[in-house]
Amino acid sequence: MRNRDPRFGDDTQPPTEFESALLKNSHALDDIWVAVGKQIGPESLFRLFAELGGMIVSVPTRESFVRRLYLPMRDAEILARLHAGDQACDIAKDFRVTRQTIRSASLRALKTAQRRG
Repeated sequence: MRNRDPRFGDDTQPPTEFESALLKNSHALDDIWVAVGKQIGPESLFRLFAELGGMIVSVPTRESFVRRLYLPMRDAEILARLHAGDQACDIAKDFRVTRQTIRSASLRALKTAQRRG
């Protein structure tokens, strides 16, 4: 086992004072991880490294992330309204989508419901 410099922690520990100071005092503003660390704080950044370190990660756009969260909810609402007897054209108007989108959304919601059992 090699001797570790006590100024540096590992993935099982929160950031040390020294590591936090390195991040806080960094002027490497072109480094994305420094920018992220300054936004979310060293503890969250180091936890992120512990969970995702070494992985190739694709960071979605805000729009695609929110859309991925919203679509299942919207699809379930569409399916519920169809089951309640609402007309597809009325639902499409309320959601500002096409009737084809209503059909696709209801099929996705049915598949999701079937998978959940």
